[in-house]
Amino acid sequence: MKKIIKILILLIILISVLFIAYLSTAGIKTKKFNPIISKELKKNHPKIDITFDTIILKLDIKKLNLYGATFNPKVSYLKNDLPITYVKIYLDLYQLIKSKKPIDTIELAIEEIEIEKIKKILVAAKPSSFKKIIFNNLSKGKIKSVINIEFDEEFKIKNYRISGKVKNINLLLSDRMSLNKTSFNFIADNNLTLLNSIKSNFKDIPITNGSIKILKETNYKIEGSITTDLKLNNNNIKKFSELKLIDFKYFENQFKFSSKIISKFDIILSNSLNLEKYNLELDGSIKEAELTLNKSIKADFLSENIKSIFLSKVNLKARFNKAKDNSFTLEGFFRTDNNKANKFSIQSISNKNITNYLLKKYLRDCQNLYQILI
Repeated sequence: MKKIIKILILLIILISVLFIAYLSTAGIKTKKFNPIISKELKKNHPKIDITFDTIILKLDIKKLNLYGATFNPKVSYLKNDLPITYVKIYLDLYQLIKSKKPIDTIELAIEEIEIEKIKKILVAAKPSSFKKIIFNNLSKGKIKSVINIEFDEEFKIKNYRISGKVKNINLLLSDRMSLNKTSFNFIADNNLTLLNSIKSNFKDIPITNGSIKILKETNYKIEGSITTDLKLNNNNIKKFSELKLIDFKYFENQFKFSSKIISKFDIILSNSLNLEKYNLELDGSIKEAELTLNKSIKADFLSENIKSIFLSKVNLKARFNKAKDNSFTLEGFFRTDNNKANKFSIQSISNKNITNYLLKKYLRDCQNLYQILI
């Protein structure tokens, strides 16, 4: 008798394992839930139209929940078709049996969709900072995403989570500044947004990598880092003239400049997106910098006129913030024309309207030259 019971238990376990394996892989095809799901969606979200054929009922082992999956459904919002590859509908079986809210969570994957099409979809959406940014600051490019929406008892959105990839978007920062061909991966929920693998282009200066974290509480807290490879010369520096940040009379001479800079920042914005606080730290290296003067530097104490100035192996550190507690440090090697290189260090510390400069010089032959250049 005991042997028979053991065999029955093993048989039940085997059947259960096989059923779970089948349910979590192949699933059970059904059309039973189609009208229920369509009715619930239409009743609570009348702007959405969805048509699908068969639902495959599967078991999500990680979540220990049943879900219905349908592929390539026809979905439209305000008569704008959405390129959706699949929809997963997680069912609350207890509520389904009681004929109440059957849908607990919906997950849908959206194929690449153009920004201009997203703008059409958002026309009827309520005014918000997000909608304002989409319409006023973004153009071109595409977004691919997976959206997970959790509903409450009244089938209203309780929580959401969006992950995906943005490709080749143009982002307008101000009337004079924009980031072009911007791409990144992202994850966002009700309160937190994470961006990584950021690549972009600012007036032909490539942003090679970056990450940003945005936390929404009573305000917006933003922190992150951006890596740029900076290569400047007389030709491409002219693209910055419209920013009016630099007096370009200093660039009438011939120059070349190459560096790699990591910018770390943290920013606090109000709910109306007004700047409340910021802190920016720069850490980088100048690989090489060369300045060829149109007019040589002449002085009685110089044994020869100076035509060219070179910097190399220069380390750069800087800090800027809204409190104007700023600092700037340059350390590296300096030489003129064919002379030997000399070590130098420049430090600038500012507090509100007061700026102090500290210059450490290690010149062998041209100590007074610093007095001319600084």
